[in-house]
Amino acid sequence: MPSPFPGMNPYLEQEDVWHDFHRLFLPAAAEVIGAQVQPDYIVKID
Repeated sequence: MPSPFPGMNPYLEQEDVWHDFHRLFLPAAAEVIGAQVQPDYIVKID
């Protein structure tokens, strides 16, 4: 059966690959974005 989501890679969606993605990516993204928008705005992860 073909994938219902063309373009997605089922190997990259495995739990052992992505289990810590949000824990690592979101703080890094917030730091980069925060540096660009300060002092007018703050960036929070909540």
